[in-house]
Amino acid sequence: MATDFFTTEVWSRFGLVTYYVLFFIHLGTRKAHIAGLSANPHQQWIAQIVRNITDIDEGMLLQSNCRYLIHDRDSKFCEHFDSLLRSANIEPVKLPARSPNLNAYAERFTMYSRSIPLITAWNVIIKASETTLFFLNPPRRKAAND
Repeated sequence: MATDFFTTEVWSRFGLVTYYVLFFIHLGTRKAHIAGLSANPHQQWIAQIVRNITDIDEGMLLQSNCRYLIHDRDSKFCEHFDSLLRSANIEPVKLPARSPNLNAYAERFTMYSRSIPLITAWNVIIKASETTLFFLNPPRRKAAND
């Protein structure tokens, strides 16, 4: 598994706001999971995301038998992030600085998500509050015979 952030701009009642979207991607299947988004990601928010994805019953990292999690050296991935992963028996693997090719699948997903407006790509419903966004079902490609 690998993880990274990408940013997207969303119109809110306060104007254009930059949201940071945290996603995880399974390297074997290339299946991406949007774990959360925030206009101001901080240590407590990141910690709650890690608790959610490592939950014994519903956590997607434990359900996929993840043993390693690749991430870059973004300051949002703090030491507390790594310690929570270790407590769930997932070894965090920090990549060397300025080495996007070592996390190529996550970087490709980031480039893909930037190339399509978030509102059309994932059918985002923007609630009237400043920080609440809901993701609905991502679009599915139709088979050739449909």
